[in-house]
Amino acid sequence: MTFDGCGMMGFGMMSGTMGWMGFGLLSLLALFLVFWAAVDILKRPKMDVGARIGWLLVALVGYFLPFSVLGAIVYAVWGRK
Repeated sequence: MTFDGCGMMGFGMMSGTMGWMGFGLLSLLALFLVFWAAVDILKRPKMDVGARIGWLLVALVGYFLPFSVLGAIVYAVWGRK
């Protein structure tokens, strides 16, 4: 039995190269969705300044939460009218 040091921290599945690569791809996808939401918010012509600032905060603060795409998904579902 070998010990790789990751099993005790709960990262046993991330110890291989493919695990970290998948994590990196998900992180890039999350970053892309937040960037898309921010650009879409800034380009909306019929959105007032208060709503624009609010949705930007939802999208950007959502990126720093554990569920990083949550803000962008909330905007995509409810913000785009």
